[in-house]
Amino acid sequence: MLGQKRFICVCMLLAICVPALAEKETEYLAVFMEGKKVGHAVNTRTVENGKVTTSEDVSITISRMGMPITVQMTETSVETTAGKPLSFESVQQLGALTAMKVAGTVSPDGTIALTQSSMGMEQKSTAQWPQGAVMAEGLRLLTLKHGLKPGTEYNVNIFSAGVGQALAAKVSVGQKKEVDLLGRIVKLTETTTLL
Repeated sequence: MLGQKRFICVCMLLAICVPALAEKETEYLAVFMEGKKVGHAVNTRTVENGKVTTSEDVSITISRMGMPITVQMTETSVETTAGKPLSFESVQQLGALTAMKVAGTVSPDGTIALTQSSMGMEQKSTAQWPQGAVMAEGLRLLTLKHGLKPGTEYNVNIFSAGVGQALAAKVSVGQKKEVDLLGRIVKLTETTTLL
């Protein structure tokens, strides 16, 4: 009986000490320009310890004066589960050129501590978080709130880490359409975001 009590105590202690496993979602996307596939994107969303980390890795190959050039971009945002911004990072690699990186941490008073680096040089500065701007999780929550009913429209300020500012956007929800998705016909809701 004593051994059984010890076993139960150990199990209870393990249940208390082991943190909740992270929830992770991954989406794979094809990137098209003028009807031609030019690249791909991988979006990941991880929820852990009350924080949501969203990353988007994009690789696009375009032709410049007959020469193919590959552009790689990674944008990561960290927010609370309520969509409040905590930090962000953007890395852009243009062909063989040195990567450009922008990173920022948002303090509770809305001040952003920014670090920009390119070609071995680093610059630090501060800025103010744009009033009402959202990043990936905030935008996801707003999309869920408004839904996908055809004719739905709303305005939102989307913070882009790559340009370091909020971009005013208008989101319009269209009708469901049948779309040829790489040889597979699927029914999708058309949404347009005008920046």
